[in-house]
Amino acid sequence: MRFTFFGLLSAAAALASPCQFCNENGNFETRRPSITVVEVLPTGIFPNEVHALVGDYILFKFGDGLNSVVQGRYESPCRSYQGGFSSGAIWNLDVETYYPKAYVIQITDARPIWYYNGEEDKCRIGGHLAVINPPANGVENLYSYLSRSRVPGITDWKNQNKGVMLPLSEEACQRKPR
Repeated sequence: MRFTFFGLLSAAAALASPCQFCNENGNFETRRPSITVVEVLPTGIFPNEVHALVGDYILFKFGDGLNSVVQGRYESPCRSYQGGFSSGAIWNLDVETYYPKAYVIQITDARPIWYYNGEEDKCRIGGHLAVINPPANGVENLYSYLSRSRVPGITDWKNQNKGVMLPLSEEACQRKPR
């Protein structure tokens, strides 16, 4: 219990504290990280493209059903990336609210992060894929990632974590109709 309390306390402090990073001119800057909320729902991942800076946080809220978020690679849609993040399976029976905990990751560099919903057939059949910081080159894009995910194969995920589960307030659990 003490570990859980201190873990939550340190995660909350990290979310609230400013971070230092090197800007495009090579100068250090201090700013408060932003938090982007991503919904993982039975109908997809919303938004499916997110732009985030180093030090920012992505907070995944899970709707009803069986869902997960798993980091993959652009070259291998619907396959887990060794050393990537995975929320593990999240089972939410309540169609009215989000799961009472959110999965949070911190952005550590500006490279693209490709990920998918690893549950059931949500990646290959449902097209539940997304990207954080999509490349600007236009060749590697979400549409291409999605179309290549349709190739028959096995969807997998490894429970690698790399993030933290944080409790949501009762108000934050309320879902607004899409």
